[in-house]
Amino acid sequence: MPTVRLYGQQQQELRAVPGARLTAAPTAETLGADAGAKIANVGLNLYQDELLRQDQVATLEADRKLSEWELRTMYDPRQGALAKRGKDAMGLPDTVSADYDKFTGELRNSLANDRQRVAFDRMVESRRKDINTSLSRHVFTEVRKFDDQETENYLKNSREAAIANFGDPARITTEIERQTAAVMDFANRNGLGPEYTKQKITLIRSDTHEGVITRMLANGMDQGAKAYYDRVKGELTGDTAAKVEKVLTVAITEGAGLRGAGEIWAAMGPKADADPVSLDRMRDEAEKRYGSDPKVYRAVMDQLKERASLHNGAQRERAEGNEARVWDARNSGASLSTVMRMPEYLALPGEKREQIKNSIIDRGYMLEGRARAEQERRGWSTYWEYDNAAKLASMTEDQIKNLSSRMSPQQVNSLLVKKRSLSKSDDTVRSATIDDDQFKALAESAGLKPFDKKSDKAALGRLKNTVETLIDEEQRTTGRPLTRERKGQIMQQAIDQKVMLDEWGRDPEMPAGMVPQDQRGSAYVPINRIDGTVVSEYLNYLRSASAVPMGMSDAVASARFKDRIQRAYGARLTGASREEIENILRGR
Repeated sequence: MPTVRLYGQQQQELRAVPGARLTAAPTAETLGADAGAKIANVGLNLYQDELLRQDQVATLEADRKLSEWELRTMYDPRQGALAKRGKDAMGLPDTVSADYDKFTGELRNSLANDRQRVAFDRMVESRRKDINTSLSRHVFTEVRKFDDQETENYLKNSREAAIANFGDPARITTEIERQTAAVMDFANRNGLGPEYTKQKITLIRSDTHEGVITRMLANGMDQGAKAYYDRVKGELTGDTAAKVEKVLTVAITEGAGLRGAGEIWAAMGPKADADPVSLDRMRDEAEKRYGSDPKVYRAVMDQLKERASLHNGAQRERAEGNEARVWDARNSGASLSTVMRMPEYLALPGEKREQIKNSIIDRGYMLEGRARAEQERRGWSTYWEYDNAAKLASMTEDQIKNLSSRMSPQQVNSLLVKKRSLSKSDDTVRSATIDDDQFKALAESAGLKPFDKKSDKAALGRLKNTVETLIDEEQRTTGRPLTRERKGQIMQQAIDQKVMLDEWGRDPEMPAGMVPQDQRGSAYVPINRIDGTVVSEYLNYLRSASAVPMGMSDAVASARFKDRIQRAYGARLTGASREEIENILRGR
């Protein structure tokens, strides 16, 4: 177990504490001597520290306000001095400096003592230097931009004035002198050397001369432009001279071609509107005159061909107009003899006059029987061919009227009405094209084969006219265009609305709108397909005509007059008049 060490003898000797006073007598210091002075010094130091702190806070506040003024006055994105551009930047140093002095003076007066004002003055001068530096840099940049812009605008206006007076050499010279003086003043203002001045003057002179030459060419003065170029080409830059020479070469060739073609046309061209163009004779004359210069020869021939094309086009236009006036008169009821005395008819070529005469005579013979049916079939076939939005939009009304030899007046008028509706806007053409495509798609799905060249075009033309009539009637009733979906419903209903034709053998079925006029009498609809309200309507008419005995029920009357009801409804669907329908019901 642990043991505690024991000492026998004393190990350390006793000694006195160093420096210890043996008495407790008071001293001057222990009695508070100089305590007041020391306390006073401490208070003074604290007071001075507080004054210094207050001075620093006051000057900091003033500097903060000054900083806010600078941000507002200098850097505001809308009203700040550095937001001023161009001419508006002029005078900024004076106005900003005056505002700065006013604001700093007010701030200085608000300070409490000179110590604060001295410190604030140092801040004011330091910030003034920074502001002036920023302003000087900004004003220099903006004034230079303004100077650049104004000088360029002046040079541009002067150049345009010279070009506008292309026929006045003295005015051109004056404007070039003004441009030269403006460039020299600009260079002096901005410390630009003689090399800049020389290059700039060369460039503005070259541009002005080029503009004058271009304006002369635009006014057909190719020879005058060549003479002007020969006089000033030494003042053009190399690139500009090369460009002008190229343009001049083309213009001189074209000018020679225009003048040469004019001389040949005046000597050998048609003397009256109806005269033909003898282009082969004029070509021989052009080759004799200009064969040695291929470029001029081609230019002459191009001009002659253009004139011949315009003359022939005008002839065709007049002929089409004359023919259209003839058909207008005929469709309005004029007799053949009246038509043949018309000036428009007599102005037509002999072949066209004969064609119109035969057409009028043939139409007279086709007023009855198979001839009338054939005319109608042919008319509807032609209607189908031309009832196309893109095709109608590209035709003139005269061209449509000239289809009168192949179509009835009603069919021609239908195309004219559609043509006029397409002339309203490109959107109208696109909408009509969509309608055409939609009809063909529905007809194709119904097995009518609108894209097959061997399909019955006349029947398709009748059906499409029926659809367009139904759409037009509903649009006039509602007072607004139908939607594409509603048009599709009307198209589908017309295609689905079928009749039977009473023929030898098995009766064929077809859409009612496709039935020829001469076959309407054989059209019928089985009574079980006819809506009950229609049957009741027809029975009521028969009762009013005393055809149905009093007391006879609808069922018995329907059975007795079944054939009449079926044929009357078939005639109704194929476009028969009310009188025709009533005659069928009466058994006539």
